[in-house]
Amino acid sequence: MWDGANTGSFTPFKDTNPNCQPEARYKALAQVHRTGTSSDFLNWPSWPDPELLEFDDDIGPQQLYTNAVMSYPRAPQILIGFPTRLFPEQSNRVEAILMSSRDGRTFRRWAEPVIPEDAPEDRAGNLSNYLAWGLLPTPGNEREYSVYASENYLSSTPSRLRRFTYRVDGLVALRGGEQGEQLTTKPLNVASGQLEINYLARPGGHVRVEIQDVAGRPLANFSAVDCDPLEGDEIAQSVSWQGDTHGPFTERPVRVRFEVKDAVVYSFRFK
Repeated sequence: MWDGANTGSFTPFKDTNPNCQPEARYKALAQVHRTGTSSDFLNWPSWPDPELLEFDDDIGPQQLYTNAVMSYPRAPQILIGFPTRLFPEQSNRVEAILMSSRDGRTFRRWAEPVIPEDAPEDRAGNLSNYLAWGLLPTPGNEREYSVYASENYLSSTPSRLRRFTYRVDGLVALRGGEQGEQLTTKPLNVASGQLEINYLARPGGHVRVEIQDVAGRPLANFSAVDCDPLEGDEIAQSVSWQGDTHGPFTERPVRVRFEVKDAVVYSFRFK
């Protein structure tokens, strides 16, 4: 244990790099200087100057702390983080938000708090709301991840962590009501495989998927009308068109359009 200066940001972790030497498997970080990146974590005086993150969104400047960035377990090429947003004008109230990146430098933030201040009700007035680092599989439930949020910091009762849950691959969502909603992707390079989606359709609701060319024209036999409606609640369901689960995926880029009626689409992938 380390007791002394900078212990407030002292963060131990297990290095999962397969090339890591056994004697260096356990490491820790602490804020001493504004350090950058290093290949060995040892020669910090030679580390380059830090580079600030950039944000590709329209939220505007915010005071963010404890980014809690990690690789998403089911898609390690995607980085996610739960930075803590500070409101100095509101007695320094804080709340965690979600952000993601594919290169570790440019992130997109979502404006809504991950955990509202009044969820659950007895958290109201809580000034902590920091998310602990990590996204952990819930034992016995392969459809769920657990996250842990602090509360009661600097209050009359002891500080504690409260567990909250995410649907697997359900960090953000496209929601459609009775009138329906739709979303069309940018051109995607997909050489082959099947399209698999994570969705929830309420009774009477459904999801349809259309494959388009880069100009937005539906490909023959793969329009939304050809799509077999997806109903129910599935984490990983292959999309089919007139019974065919193998889409028109070649070397040519395609767009994917989702039609969502009384349903929610959380994520999709090609496999």
